[in-house]
Amino acid sequence: MATIIILSLVLILIFTALVFLVVKKTSHYSIPSIQTLLKQGKAESAVEPLKKMISKEPKNVDTHFLLAKAYMQQEKPELAFMEIKTINKIGGFSLVCPEKEFRQLSAKLYMQFNQHEEALKDYVMLIKLLPYESLNYYNVGVLFEERNKSSKAVNYYKKTIELDPRHAGAYLHLGIIMFNSKRMKEAKFYLDQSIKYDDNNFISYFYLGKIAKEMKDYANAINLLEKSLRDKTIKLKALIERGICFILIQKYELAIGDLEKAINMEKSNSSEKTSLQQMLYARYFIARAYEQLRDLDKAIEHWSFIDSKKKNFKDVSEKLAQYKELQENDSMKDYLTSNQSDFIEICKKICVEIKITPQDIKTIKGGIQLVGVESGKKDWKVAKKMPFLIRFLRNSSLVSEAAIRGILDEMKNLSITKGILISSTEISNEGKKFAESRPLDMIGKRKLIQIMKQMKQM
Repeated sequence: MATIIILSLVLILIFTALVFLVVKKTSHYSIPSIQTLLKQGKAESAVEPLKKMISKEPKNVDTHFLLAKAYMQQEKPELAFMEIKTINKIGGFSLVCPEKEFRQLSAKLYMQFNQHEEALKDYVMLIKLLPYESLNYYNVGVLFEERNKSSKAVNYYKKTIELDPRHAGAYLHLGIIMFNSKRMKEAKFYLDQSIKYDDNNFISYFYLGKIAKEMKDYANAINLLEKSLRDKTIKLKALIERGICFILIQKYELAIGDLEKAINMEKSNSSEKTSLQQMLYARYFIARAYEQLRDLDKAIEHWSFIDSKKKNFKDVSEKLAQYKELQENDSMKDYLTSNQSDFIEICKKICVEIKITPQDIKTIKGGIQLVGVESGKKDWKVAKKMPFLIRFLRNSSLVSEAAIRGILDEMKNLSITKGILISSTEISNEGKKFAESRPLDMIGKRKLIQIMKQMKQM
């Protein structure tokens, strides 16, 4: 029994000694020793002593600032941010907590936690403290741009470049601002400079691609947009833009490939609003590509999806109404969706129905053209029958005045005095007005449907 008591006393004495040593060690920590620990990257050893110092002296900015730095080393920015806000409430700076270093950390944390107004105040103060440090001007420019104050942002970006002529980020932002202001020449200059000093600045390639697209330099636009695909933040937009370029040069299969990728990426986009808008545009243009390839079932599928998500999106309602006959009229569907050889055969049958014998058939943009003569009983009084120039169109837009001028000009070139224009769409008002009193018969969608119904009944 005595032995147990002795052992217990020994253990108590050892524990008491250890506690005493720890307390003594902690109590001997000073500000310089804490600074040394932080320089050595030993933040864990610095945190507890600093907390004890703060508990004894809560308004000491030095200990709060060192604790903030220790938390940053431990990758605990939320705790560091609390210390920074505490210092702001206390006020005042010192050799241990100099204003320059404090505001650099403070601005960084305010930015990280989306308190941009406070971050802006810190960066403006840093400009006063460090008037020749370019990064502070750049950060103020970014914050003004985020607040839609681009004119102010421009001045800060230009000052950034004045202090650091190789600052790729400032050139990029200036390029984007100029692009959005439709100042394409200046935008291109700044974006080119951005790439000059950082050829991995893929967002610059994206905007340069858009500029090339605006200039109708589609081959260059496609190459530039290809490079921009390496930046995940703009890959979705770049795919859509490149898909549009492929449509504009009539490479519809390539357009569909890019736009399909964009649609598949949509679910991983973090911004619902942006994602929905981009998804609708991707589907709108892929429908346009399918329409040009005469795969109208797929085009209608995408238009229907768009219409279910957002009414009155561009001309989707008109497209759905225009192709409604596809579900009701197989003949019209064949006219619109058949391949070229089958389409020619359909047009020949329509010629027979309207008493025309077709000759000299050739393909034109959006359809075919042929020369024909009236068929029927032979008349011995007529040595030579009058020729007709007939154009069959299956475009998606109304027949315009330009389309009517085109057939009239061709009639003149071929010395043909009579023409017939047959279209799967109706004739525009300006087209009707222009065609009045001219030797041209026009058959729009309604008349064409009637003719094909008569063909089916025979």
